[in-house]
Amino acid sequence: MDGSWNKFVLFFLFQEKSSGRSAHYKLTSTSMLWLQTNRVGSGTMNLGGSLTRQVEQVKPKSTDMNTICLFFVNLITDMFLTMLSKII
Repeated sequence: MDGSWNKFVLFFLFQEKSSGRSAHYKLTSTSMLWLQTNRVGSGTMNLGGSLTRQVEQVKPKSTDMNTICLFFVNLITDMFLTMLSKII
């Protein structure tokens, strides 16, 4: 059995135009999977696919890079764990 996987994450940050005091965060995450088996009884089988999820949140605008980075990390980690639970 042979296989591989890859993951892409796109992150967008927009300033809300109405008040300018909040930020709109959008995360798009795609996992791509590939599996190949070659067995005497069943022959060769190739299986591949992708799973894409999006999440959006509006938060108060921050200029503190530590706060922004921590929010990014938490959002990406939550998305990864959610997608992993769908695959396993």
